[in-house]
Amino acid sequence: MSEIVIVVFCSGVFLAGVVGLIWQIVDYARSTVTVATITGYETRESHDRGGCSGGDFAYDPIVEFTAANGTHVRTVLAPSSEWCSPPKTGETVSVVYRDDAPAQIQDTKFGDLWWAIGAILFGGFFLFFSIGWLRHPDDPEREEYAETQ
Repeated sequence: MSEIVIVVFCSGVFLAGVVGLIWQIVDYARSTVTVATITGYETRESHDRGGCSGGDFAYDPIVEFTAANGTHVRTVLAPSSEWCSPPKTGETVSVVYRDDAPAQIQDTKFGDLWWAIGAILFGGFFLFFSIGWLRHPDDPEREEYAETQ
C-alpha cells in the first residue's frame, strides 16, 4: 500500500511541475518583451533571512517604458527579482508584460520556471524508480515475494 502512495505522490509532483511549466510558457507566449529604463528605486527589508549578502535591505527598481499600444508605464519591477545593491539610474533591463495589464511586469530571468523544472525532475526521478520498484517481483522486501516462498 505504501508503494502506491509513493507513486501517487511522485505522480502529483511531476504533474504539478508539468502543468506549472506549461502555464508559464503559455503566459510568456501571450506577453510582450521590451526594454525598460530604471528611473529610481524603492528600499525595503530583504526577504532573505540574512539579507542580501548580510545586508538588511533590498532594492526594487522603478522602471519606465512605452507599451506596444503607446501607453507610458512607470512601475516597480516585481519583488521576485531582489536587487541587493541600488540599481543605477538610466540602466536598462528587459521586462515582460501582458498587453492587457502593462503595469504588471516581470523581469526576463525566468525565476518562476525553476520550481516547475525542479518538480518535474524530482517527481520524474522518484516516479521512475518507484514504478521500477513496484514492478520488480523478486524483491525480498516485498510482501508478495515473502508469501510465495
